[in-house]
Amino acid sequence: MSSDESGHVTSAHDLSDRRTSGARPTNRTFASMLGSGFVYPVTTIGHGSEVRDVTGVAIYEPTSDLADSHDVQLWLSQPERADVALLVASLAASSVPGVVLDHVPDSCDVAAVQRVTEETGVAVWCKLDGVPWIQVLDEARSVVESAGMRPGMVGGAVALGDIHRLADSLADYLGGAVIIEDARLSVLGYSIDWAGNDPGRDAAILTRSMPAEWVHYLRTTGALERLRATEDTIELDGGPFLERHRYIAPIRVDRQFGGVIWLAQGTIPLPADAAERLRVAAATAAPHLRRHLELYASERAAKAGHMRALLAGEPVSHSDIEELGLSNVAAVVLIVIRTSDAADLDDRQKERLQDAVALACRAAHSKYAVSTIGNAVYCIAAPPSTDSGNDTDFGEGLFASCSRTLNTPLHVAVTDTVDSLDDLSLLRAQADLMLESLRRHEAGNSRVTTIPIAAAALLLDRFAEVARDMQRVIPYDRVDEIRAYDLAHGSEYARTLHVYLTKNGQVPEAARTLNLHPTSLRYRLRRISELFDIDLNSPDERLLCLVLLRS
Repeated sequence: MSSDESGHVTSAHDLSDRRTSGARPTNRTFASMLGSGFVYPVTTIGHGSEVRDVTGVAIYEPTSDLADSHDVQLWLSQPERADVALLVASLAASSVPGVVLDHVPDSCDVAAVQRVTEETGVAVWCKLDGVPWIQVLDEARSVVESAGMRPGMVGGAVALGDIHRLADSLADYLGGAVIIEDARLSVLGYSIDWAGNDPGRDAAILTRSMPAEWVHYLRTTGALERLRATEDTIELDGGPFLERHRYIAPIRVDRQFGGVIWLAQGTIPLPADAAERLRVAAATAAPHLRRHLELYASERAAKAGHMRALLAGEPVSHSDIEELGLSNVAAVVLIVIRTSDAADLDDRQKERLQDAVALACRAAHSKYAVSTIGNAVYCIAAPPSTDSGNDTDFGEGLFASCSRTLNTPLHVAVTDTVDSLDDLSLLRAQADLMLESLRRHEAGNSRVTTIPIAAAALLLDRFAEVARDMQRVIPYDRVDEIRAYDLAHGSEYARTLHVYLTKNGQVPEAARTLNLHPTSLRYRLRRISELFDIDLNSPDERLLCLVLLRS
């Protein structure tokens, strides 16, 4: 037995009925619908207070815009001496129905908080000691989603996360054939009561992913970007297979792009209000897709572990290789992408970058595995088919796609091809060297490189390291002396020498790059020789200085 905020005594049977009755939780009923064992009320919503609907659950961030939010806020990072009354008052102008505290501070004036609750309609609950926040979050979302799936609604009889049954249910409501895909455009479910010839739909179901022709069509027409950025339902009368009349709409999960839902005409025309129906169907699919994404996150973590093992040269079981989708590959290439400054990415940026890489791989590679390791996305792939271009072309296309996703300069490294997954540790070393060279010489600039392009620079970088290590035995500190002199006097002798040597000793070209008169450059070069005892007529010394100036 438990009691709700209004004092009504509620049995376990009553709670079960209330969860499945379709009643939307409010600031007055939220705690009782959640059930005992999770939260308890700090304040109550009286009959004279504003009743606010609960449509979601979110983690409270002081910087969030909550003007139109109907989400219960979970205050995970609550300060020890938080002013609860001030927080409640600050939410008065929003639509927030209430906040769940981590604890009630000793200094909290509960009577004052109750008065603010009665004035604002913002309820206050507190998490029970010992209950993990993740359990509160999961249970609260379950309450909200169950209320949104009441009997009689679209998809209302479908268990949460059962995407195939949901697709069948939505097909009945929409009057056409349905396919539901995630953010990577992998097919999660499709309706089965379908009659008619539709090559694009057949290909999607057979390959478990949106056909490359449709990906290309949506990207080139701007529809894919529109789906990612808006909630628009898009009508499609054309397409790569002379397709039947169809619509596509984004499914948004926690206000982020979570996937798409397709509606295709069957043996009879689609209803006149198909676009509006599909919008409702997309909203209905959102909680199902969220549950799928929670399971997918666990799967993604497992695959990342398998990828790390492969790239480290550690043994990986055949079943794990099959799970990655790399069984029976004849050859593989490694492609790695990260921001040009190697900056830390947040979880959402990593996910978006990985999804963009996976989407590009789907169009070019028959078999591939993609995972985020650190701040870089690694892609192990079978070489592309001949009509998809070579690995360099793929790297350029991947760079363009991912640059649009993150809107930041990126570095892409494309390794050699090897005949066995056992050699992936070699490719990992190649990729890491290429990315380090790009970071050193091209920080802030977007670049795509391959081993044929980068080999000379990589070997020179290694020569520079060896030369510096050997200076303990064979001293040669002239380049270090030049840099120290520049630092102390504000001169640019190191840059001058580097440009002169990279221009193969051609004074006119070097002078133009340095914005100097050739006579001024010659004077500088004489000063460098005099000050630092460098013989610029010696090919060996010129080469050594060029190598050391790289590091």
